[in-house]
Amino acid sequence: MTLGILSKRKPRVSPSEVAAQVAPPQVSATPRSPLKIAVRIVLTAGLLALLFWQVRWRDVWTVVMSLNGGVVFWAFLLWIPTQCFQFAKWNLLAREAGDGVSRADIHRGYWVGFTLGLITPGRIGQFGRALALHNCSLSRAVGLTVIERGYAALTINSFGLLALVILPFLGWLPPFALPGPLVQGICIAGGMLLLTLGVFPRTMYAPLSRIARILPLREKVEKALAVLKATTPGRGITLMVLSTVALASSLLQFVFLIRASGTEIPLWGGMLAGVLTFFIKGALPISLGSLGVGEWTAVYCFQGLGAEPSVAVAASLLLFTINVFIPSLIGLPFIHSLRVPEWPKAGVAAT
Repeated sequence: MTLGILSKRKPRVSPSEVAAQVAPPQVSATPRSPLKIAVRIVLTAGLLALLFWQVRWRDVWTVVMSLNGGVVFWAFLLWIPTQCFQFAKWNLLAREAGDGVSRADIHRGYWVGFTLGLITPGRIGQFGRALALHNCSLSRAVGLTVIERGYAALTINSFGLLALVILPFLGWLPPFALPGPLVQGICIAGGMLLLTLGVFPRTMYAPLSRIARILPLREKVEKALAVLKATTPGRGITLMVLSTVALASSLLQFVFLIRASGTEIPLWGGMLAGVLTFFIKGALPISLGSLGVGEWTAVYCFQGLGAEPSVAVAASLLLFTINVFIPSLIGLPFIHSLRVPEWPKAGVAAT
């Protein structure tokens, strides 16, 4: 919230009420130190160096140069539905932030989320979309953003767990020992549980609210959780459908990019190998934009379908360029429009 907005508050609103609405939640309570950023950059560079040492970059480049242009074109064309379905989900939630939120802010928030995600481990910076929504409670905006990102995570994790069990029945040769029946049962139960939570998100409110009561910024966290309490099963199904269709579109892009190299992989098996890649790299948020980690996991997941490591790396890097790098460039000019939270002074709790 800017100072300009503060000056427009009605006099009858007490300073404490104003502070409760404008103060940033714990999500971005402290700025990242240059040392941490430097460590992340070095770690990302090290992962990429190790990757191109194991999978020679010349082989990857040869694959890229030999791709079928027509198939790659279809992968690029699928960028449109992938972005449209993701934006539809964000737009649906962002409009609930209040009548004061403009459509321009909603659009800026969508694209700038990619920019922030590109420079953060595991792309967690996408939660910064909340900072693009002006003229509304920041706590509520954060709550809506968490819901939007949460449904993306629910979809990937639920289908990722199910893929671990289904893929071997589709001819996938795993690079590791398959789990036993007990673990397979746990994966199926976990995947189905996550899908159910997506339909009935209110069931998560009570336990999360109890946890929020012991947190330092419990009032703001509870205000953000109020968004979860207001999400009906009907809205939950809509969000799950939008997340699933957007995910399916990006997985189709992945399969097309693999097939563009001449490597024939089955459609459903390829899509499940793709979601398993997303699932594993999401569990390892150690590099900027998940670079390096995503390519390693793609190698292990697509090798089981007969794809060469150089093909998997080339497809993963191209998918990253299409779905992450290009949108982050679109969002780059909007960085300056973000709300700037007031950083707490050292040794002073955020208020």
